[in-house]
Amino acid sequence: MASNLAKLMTVLITVPTKEVGLTISRKIVEEKLAACINIIPAITSVYEWQGKLEESDELLMIVKTTNERINELEKVRH
Repeated sequence: MASNLAKLMTVLITVPTKEVGLTISRKIVEEKLAACINIIPAITSVYEWQGKLEESDELLMIVKTTNERINELEKVRH
């Protein structure tokens, strides 16, 4: 059991809209790169961009995958 748990990975992805999140999530799940994806609405990201402090309203995707699929997951384009 412990060896199976070591193979699991959670990936966090921020997206600007629910539609973008759903598009990406559907593609990832259809390609069997993740077992499940949760989309959490209404988060605020604070970051520096080009020397200026920015804030953006976004959604957070929680992607449940395995270590074996992470390289393929990184290649997914929306």
